[in-house]
Amino acid sequence: MPLPGHFSATINTAILNQNGILDVRSLGAGFLYLCIRLHLARGACGGCPPAGAAIAELRGHELRWHKRSKDGSGKCDIVAVDTPNALVFGVLYEIAADEKADLDKAEGLGAGYEEIEIEVLCGGKVIKSKAYQATNIEAALRPYTWYRAFVIAGAREHGLPASYIAGLESVPADEDGNRTRHDEHMALIEQVQA
Repeated sequence: MPLPGHFSATINTAILNQNGILDVRSLGAGFLYLCIRLHLARGACGGCPPAGAAIAELRGHELRWHKRSKDGSGKCDIVAVDTPNALVFGVLYEIAADEKADLDKAEGLGAGYEEIEIEVLCGGKVIKSKAYQATNIEAALRPYTWYRAFVIAGAREHGLPASYIAGLESVPADEDGNRTRHDEHMALIEQVQA
C-alpha cells in the first residue's frame, strides 16, 4: 500500500555538492519541489529518496492542517504569515520536467491544491522552488492520528530540529473512525521505522 499522496515516479534528492550546498546548476530541464508533507519516509515506497535530502526552510510561513481531505480530515498546508520567526521545514527534491504531471496528480493540483513559486533557504542560499498550497481549507479541521504520525516520522527521519518535531507532536489530532484504514497506515509507519 503506497503512502497517501505518494509520487511514485523517479524522484531525486536535490543535488548537494561536497560542502553540503545545493547545486542548482545540475537541474537541467527539471525543477526543485519543496515537500512539506514529510510522510514520504524512505523504505515505505519505491523511488523515495534516502535520508539526508536537502532540508530547506520556508520562512514567513506556518504549517497548518486545514486542507480538507476526501476522508474529511485535515491535511498539511503552508500559509504565509506576519508572525516573527515563522518557519516551515521541508525537503527539496529535484523533479524531471517529464514527471511534473505525475507530481501534480499526486499533490492534487486543481483538486484541493494549487502550485505556487516560493523562495527557500537551503545551505545558506535563497533558492526558488515550487510547492503546493491548499485551496479547499477549513480552519476547524484536524488531522487523523495516523496522518500526523506519518508527518512526524518523516520529520524525524530527515533530521529536522527537535523543537520543530515537538511542535508537530503537539498538533491536536482525531482518531480515524475507519479502524482498518488507521491500522493499515500505522502498520506502514512501523515497517518504515523497523
